[in-house]
Amino acid sequence: MTEPVPAMLDCPHCGRPTEHELRYAGRLLVSSGCTVCGRSIDLDVRRRYVADLAGRIRSKPRRLVRRLRRHPVAFSAGLPRSTAAKPLRVYEEIKLVLAAAERARRRG
Repeated sequence: MTEPVPAMLDCPHCGRPTEHELRYAGRLLVSSGCTVCGRSIDLDVRRRYVADLAGRIRSKPRRLVRRLRRHPVAFSAGLPRSTAAKPLRVYEEIKLVLAAAERARRRG
Protein backbone atom coordinates (compact mmCIF):
# COMPACT_ATOMS: atom_id res chain seq x y z
CA MET A 1 0.00 0.00 0.00
CA THR A 2 1.30 3.46 -0.76
CA GLU A 3 2.04 5.25 2.47
CA PRO A 4 0.11 8.47 3.11
CA VAL A 5 2.16 11.65 3.36
CA PRO A 6 1.01 14.04 6.10
CA ALA A 7 0.52 17.71 5.23
CA MET A 8 -1.13 20.75 6.81
CA LEU A 9 -3.68 22.12 4.33
CA ASP A 10 -6.74 24.35 4.49
CA CYS A 11 -9.84 22.19 4.68
CA PRO A 12 -12.87 23.85 3.04
CA HIS A 13 -15.25 21.77 5.17
CA CYS A 14 -13.52 22.43 8.53
CA GLY A 15 -12.76 26.06 7.59
CA ARG A 16 -9.24 25.97 9.00
CA PRO A 17 -5.84 24.38 8.42
CA THR A 18 -5.92 20.69 9.37
CA GLU A 19 -3.69 17.70 8.85
CA HIS A 20 -4.38 15.87 5.62
CA GLU A 21 -3.14 12.56 4.27
CA LEU A 22 -1.85 12.80 0.70
CA ARG A 23 -1.60 9.64 -1.38
CA TYR A 24 0.67 9.41 -4.39
CA ALA A 25 1.00 6.88 -7.19
CA GLY A 26 4.49 7.36 -8.52
CA ARG A 27 4.90 11.10 -8.81
CA LEU A 28 1.19 11.90 -9.11
CA LEU A 29 -1.09 13.07 -6.33
CA VAL A 30 -4.11 10.74 -6.34
CA SER A 31 -6.06 11.76 -3.25
CA SER A 32 -6.09 14.12 -0.29
CA GLY A 33 -8.09 13.43 2.84
CA CYS A 34 -8.70 15.55 5.95
CA THR A 35 -7.89 13.62 9.12
CA VAL A 36 -10.33 15.77 11.15
CA CYS A 37 -13.59 15.63 9.18
CA GLY A 38 -12.78 12.68 6.91
CA ARG A 39 -13.64 14.48 3.66
CA SER A 40 -11.43 13.56 0.73
CA ILE A 41 -10.70 14.68 -2.78
CA ASP A 42 -9.94 11.95 -5.29
CA LEU A 43 -8.47 12.62 -8.71
CA ASP A 44 -8.81 10.58 -11.88
CA VAL A 45 -5.16 10.36 -12.97
CA ARG A 46 -5.36 7.16 -15.01
CA ARG A 47 -4.02 8.59 -18.27
CA ARG A 48 -1.30 10.58 -16.55
CA TYR A 49 -0.38 7.55 -14.42
CA VAL A 50 0.12 5.35 -17.49
CA ALA A 51 2.40 8.00 -19.04
CA ASP A 52 4.28 8.45 -15.75
CA LEU A 53 4.71 4.68 -15.30
CA ALA A 54 5.98 4.31 -18.87
CA GLY A 55 8.55 7.06 -18.23
CA ARG A 56 9.64 5.41 -14.99
CA ILE A 57 10.06 2.07 -16.77
CA ARG A 58 12.10 3.67 -19.57
CA SER A 59 14.39 5.47 -17.12
CA LYS A 60 14.86 2.50 -14.75
CA PRO A 61 17.98 1.04 -16.44
CA ARG A 62 19.72 4.42 -16.31
CA ARG A 63 18.77 4.90 -12.64
CA LEU A 64 20.00 1.40 -11.75
CA VAL A 65 23.38 2.01 -13.40
CA ARG A 66 23.71 5.34 -11.58
CA ARG A 67 23.00 3.67 -8.21
CA LEU A 68 25.41 0.84 -9.00
CA ARG A 69 28.22 3.31 -9.76
CA ARG A 70 27.57 5.49 -6.70
CA HIS A 71 27.02 2.75 -4.09
CA PRO A 72 27.97 -0.68 -5.49
CA VAL A 73 27.83 -2.59 -2.18
CA ALA A 74 24.51 -1.12 -1.00
CA PHE A 75 23.07 -1.55 -4.50
CA SER A 76 24.07 -5.22 -4.65
CA ALA A 77 22.80 -5.94 -1.14
CA GLY A 78 19.41 -4.31 -1.72
CA LEU A 79 18.77 -5.52 -5.26
CA PRO A 80 17.15 -8.88 -4.44
CA ARG A 81 14.67 -7.33 -1.99
CA SER A 82 13.81 -4.33 -4.18
CA THR A 83 13.41 -6.55 -7.26
CA ALA A 84 11.01 -8.83 -5.42
CA ALA A 85 9.00 -5.95 -3.89
CA LYS A 86 8.61 -3.78 -7.01
CA PRO A 87 5.74 -5.70 -8.65
CA LEU A 88 3.71 -5.50 -5.44
CA ARG A 89 4.35 -1.74 -5.14
CA VAL A 90 3.23 -1.17 -8.74
CA TYR A 91 0.14 -3.33 -8.16
CA GLU A 92 -0.73 -1.25 -5.06
CA GLU A 93 -0.27 1.97 -7.07
CA ILE A 94 -2.59 0.68 -9.80
CA LYS A 95 -5.23 -0.28 -7.21
CA LEU A 96 -4.98 3.21 -5.66
CA VAL A 97 -5.32 4.94 -9.04
CA LEU A 98 -8.32 2.85 -10.09
CA ALA A 99 -10.11 3.24 -6.74
CA ALA A 100 -9.60 7.02 -6.72
CA ALA A 101 -10.80 7.27 -10.33
CA GLU A 102 -13.96 5.35 -9.42
CA ARG A 103 -14.66 7.56 -6.40
CA ALA A 104 -14.05 10.69 -8.50
CA ARG A 105 -16.42 9.37 -11.18
CA ARG A 106 -19.16 8.70 -8.59
CA ARG A 107 -18.85 12.19 -7.14
CA GLY A 108 -19.17 13.66 -10.60
